[in-house]
Amino acid sequence: MVHNKGIKISPKYYQKDWTNLNLNSNDKLNWDKAIEIFIDRIDGRYFTQIDILEKNNAHSGFVIMSLCCLLIETLEQFWKGNIQNSHIQKKYTSKKSIFNFLLRKKSQKISNDALIYHEFFQRSENLSNFFDATQKSNIFYTKIRCGLLHQGQTKGQSLIRAKNTEPLLKWINESDINQGLIINRKEFVKEIKLIFNKYIEELRTNPEINFKKKTLKRKMDYIVNLK
Repeated sequence: MVHNKGIKISPKYYQKDWTNLNLNSNDKLNWDKAIEIFIDRIDGRYFTQIDILEKNNAHSGFVIMSLCCLLIETLEQFWKGNIQNSHIQKKYTSKKSIFNFLLRKKSQKISNDALIYHEFFQRSENLSNFFDATQKSNIFYTKIRCGLLHQGQTKGQSLIRAKNTEPLLKWINESDINQGLIINRKEFVKEIKLIFNKYIEELRTNPEINFKKKTLKRKMDYIVNLK
């Protein structure tokens, strides 16, 4: 039975809680509530589930990293206001980006979906230092994301670990990075949380309403109006 406020869009909130908001102005109370709903949705669907898995099952690396991949794609869509990945159009403005674009065009081996991950990684200092070229991000995309979500396993020699002594990321073989990488899933989740918190802070402090309407509002409106 559907609640009279519509379906739940997060653990605490329903469709009506979102559609009743007036987000066409910079009214602080309405935008604070919108951000609260968004946080509740991301926490409830992703971070809380990851925490539960981490606490209750030492052998949950594949599931946790699969959730991380879903979360990365979700957050990148919210950040840009895209309703789905296939609509993302990369704009190359820097010399480094132009070089990467030309290299990608030449090799035809890096998909737009892989570029989503590269752009997300650039939002973290630690991740951007490791994934400093699109080819490296593409290895994560193919060996980790596609391996887990399409085959239920990592590809190549890639490994997911949780030991405190493990670094955030390292290559299996730095001389041949195509062999794959090793990920400390606990540290990786921390980096995603940092990126998420930065986005929340930007939503709260950026006075430009068009920024909020084109990112958070556009994506959430799409989600809410689907049902």
